[in-house]
Amino acid sequence: MRTHLMHMHKAVFQELDPEDVVEESTQNALTTTLRKVKSTPLPDDVKKMADQKIALWIARRARPISTGDSDIELQEAFDIASSGAYKMPGYQAVYQLILGLSKQGKADLKTLISVVRRARILPSIAGDIWGQGGISVFGLLAYFIDEEWNYHEKLIRAIPFGAERHTGGNILVATKLACAEVGIGTYREETGDGEEEEDNDVDTVSDNVMNTVSDSASNMVSGWDEFNGYECCCHMLALSVLLFTRDGDVGKTLKNLRGMSNHFSHSILGCNLLHECQLAQGTPQTKPPRDNDTRTGWKGARNVAKWYHTQQTAVQWYDVQQPLQAATACKNPDGQVNPEAVCDVAPVGLGN
Repeated sequence: MRTHLMHMHKAVFQELDPEDVVEESTQNALTTTLRKVKSTPLPDDVKKMADQKIALWIARRARPISTGDSDIELQEAFDIASSGAYKMPGYQAVYQLILGLSKQGKADLKTLISVVRRARILPSIAGDIWGQGGISVFGLLAYFIDEEWNYHEKLIRAIPFGAERHTGGNILVATKLACAEVGIGTYREETGDGEEEEDNDVDTVSDNVMNTVSDSASNMVSGWDEFNGYECCCHMLALSVLLFTRDGDVGKTLKNLRGMSNHFSHSILGCNLLHECQLAQGTPQTKPPRDNDTRTGWKGARNVAKWYHTQQTAVQWYDVQQPLQAATACKNPDGQVNPEAVCDVAPVGLGN
């Protein structure tokens, strides 16, 4: 309440005596309790771990580094919770811990980058300049998919940019220095003495970046113009998947699955009978998703294929138990819910 008044209702706060915010009797009782608390201090390794968690919480929640010194209520809460065994770290301790976390994070990212580079995977980068209250920061991210098809999005560095002119040249240099620090290529600034650099590998950052993403600001565009990248790779990959979903037996299979999905979406009886089959087979009692893809999209087909792959046994049991409904679902005069289609789509579902 005191913090809320201080920041949101300054006029009201100035008229109040801070000591009146909490009843005097309550404060006296709390003080008496804290004085009676006696406990053995935490072991050094446990306290270090707790201090690191506090520093991580302060950094992630954008709390003041001096929280351990200035937030009396939080200090008292820790005193009570730990029976006096734990004291929050102060400003200097938190500052050093955050620097340590930053150093460790950079080392971990460098190790991860080296692993994906050995697999001949190029990371892409994204960046933007953010400013508020006289503070300017250039944020730089790396993102990529590893050999196990896990997506990674990592902060390379938040670069202080208030003292720099936001020109394309400065943006390019800052980008290359930050990337080189984590192993995305190598880069060293020119010495300015006019001598030519003998090392031909002094600047390889742009060769080790797959793609770049930024806003359309002229300084970002000109600064990152050197990163030619592979701007169409995502589009080409999407079109490749689209052709796969329309080719031969896969296209026919997905067409049959769409027909069955429409049946379950429009038939209340069919949907209820499907849920009974799902319950009997131990699969989730859900309806198949609708395929609302455009001419160039395939996300809906992916979701439909994944659902039928998961519900394969339930749909086949539906075909056996409800032949008339199954015939309506697939418009098949033989009265079968195309069981071969459910089997054919298995590789599509596993591909997710």
